[in-house]
Amino acid sequence: MTPPPEPGRTRHDPAFPVRLVSALILGPASLALVWFGGTGFTLYVAAFAAAMGWEWVRMAHAGPPTRAFAIAATTCAVAVVLAASGQAAWAAGWTLAGAAGMMALSGAPMAVRARSAAGVIYVAASAGALAALRAGEGGLEALVYLLAVVWAADSFAYLAGTWIGGPKLWPQASPNKTWTGVIAALAAACVGAA
Repeated sequence: MTPPPEPGRTRHDPAFPVRLVSALILGPASLALVWFGGTGFTLYVAAFAAAMGWEWVRMAHAGPPTRAFAIAATTCAVAVVLAASGQAAWAAGWTLAGAAGMMALSGAPMAVRARSAAGVIYVAASAGALAALRAGEGGLEALVYLLAVVWAADSFAYLAGTWIGGPKLWPQASPNKTWTGVIAALAAACVGAA
């Protein structure tokens, strides 16, 4: 017999159909770009990096000035292009300059500016590493391996945590994460790696 859902928690995600459709569209497009690599893949990653930088600023800063969005998006996108072209030092310098630009913005407490700058560094470094990995020797194989592990872990953590539920992993930090999701993620990551 299935136990009743916890109070305030349902055993399904109403956004699941939208997530599924977007995965069915973006998954094949992403894999095609990974396969062909080159400029198309780099621009794809740069566009997502710009969007992630924009979103980070929106979450970190209540009512940020327009230039904060522009600095974050531009820093992240250009860092990806530089990293993919083998210019890691320039990518790092550009990223640090963008983070300094975020710190120089006035009108926000220092903690908010620091959080925004840290996010720009995180997004630019992560997305830049992804683009550089694909551009390097053996990049296709390395990136397919990475995607298999991450997509398997993420997908099965979400499905198990949402549909099975279970004890919370760390409710104060992330209230929707469960131990069931962690176990499913580890198992799926091992299968994906194999």
